[in-house]
Amino acid sequence: MLKLCSFLALALLIGKGASAEEGVPVHGFADIQLGTSSNVPAEYETQRVNGFSLGNVDLFLTPSLGGKFRSLIELVLESDKSSGAIGIDTERVQIGYSLSDNATFWVGRYHTPFGAWNTAYHHGGQLQTTIMRPRFIDFEDIGGVLPTHGVGMLFHNSTGLIGTSRLSYDVYAANGSRLAVVDAATGTGGGLDFNYAKADRAGGMVGTNIAVGVGSGMFEGLKVGVHGYSTIVQAYSDESTKVTSKVGSAINQTMVGGYVHLDSDNAEVISEYYHITDKDDAAGAVERTSELYFAEVMVPVGSWKPYLMYERANLDKNDSYFKAQANAMNYDRSTVGLRYELSPTTTAKLQWSATHSNDLDVAGVAYGDYSTVVSQLAVRF
Repeated sequence: MLKLCSFLALALLIGKGASAEEGVPVHGFADIQLGTSSNVPAEYETQRVNGFSLGNVDLFLTPSLGGKFRSLIELVLESDKSSGAIGIDTERVQIGYSLSDNATFWVGRYHTPFGAWNTAYHHGGQLQTTIMRPRFIDFEDIGGVLPTHGVGMLFHNSTGLIGTSRLSYDVYAANGSRLAVVDAATGTGGGLDFNYAKADRAGGMVGTNIAVGVGSGMFEGLKVGVHGYSTIVQAYSDESTKVTSKVGSAINQTMVGGYVHLDSDNAEVISEYYHITDKDDAAGAVERTSELYFAEVMVPVGSWKPYLMYERANLDKNDSYFKAQANAMNYDRSTVGLRYELSPTTTAKLQWSATHSNDLDVAGVAYGDYSTVVSQLAVRF
């Protein structure tokens, strides 16, 4: 309750300041969901939907720092899916310096610029067409298996090419992530932590995202890109001893892939591919590879926006990186949904998802299929 009151007080103070000449404008997002799930295995309890739930309350601020300096702050009030406890998280805090109209150097906490989804869609539910993100690029604290956040440096630039096409690219360096290995006795732990407060060791994470976009003509709104990063991930024996107890050597991870994003008045298409190579020195430096990909298509009909999405994760479960994460799963998921624009700032969504898990339980039996039906009312302000 104290956290909630503090958050609301901050929002009121900032909002009051926004009316002043030197104030900070406040924008934000909020959503409420209602849904139900069937046949969800106990091991995937975090994916169960049951009844009403409050989504994120997201405040988005861009305080003016004067001159060529820029800033971006995203504060999110969110509830824990298991306990219902409310917490406040600083999802993004970035201070930037504009080298030109199209080039900015940033430092702070940012969304890792890989793919189109993690770059375009953040914590506001009203932004994205679907209700849920593809499972494997969920945020780390709700089960995502990739480092969707980073703390470090980021350089963004874009430049004109032929006609209305543009080349854009991001280059970044951040702390490497760490893993708390699943506790065999309790089945808990196994989370991915992107190290917002410190780095475990030298090396960290470096990466890039390069895309070519079309501004007009037959392919207006089309962007095609490649992405990749290299990082060292440190594993720990369990969450309680992660400060002092390391498990052998770190995991050397490389991701390469590509994506296509079409965002036009006639259709939306997002398709992304990730190829992961991990080498754990403590496990004999054997290279293990995994693949993850998804595709989403939406064709609007007036204010109605029907959509389809398919996602798949082919993980090597002998890979120390995925083996350590409780939410890492081999699966394929099909989603059918409908979004309706109630107003320019308010949307209603309804979607059904069917998930098939290829993983085996302790008895060697596949977890099988489960499904979810969920609705959402999402707003921005």
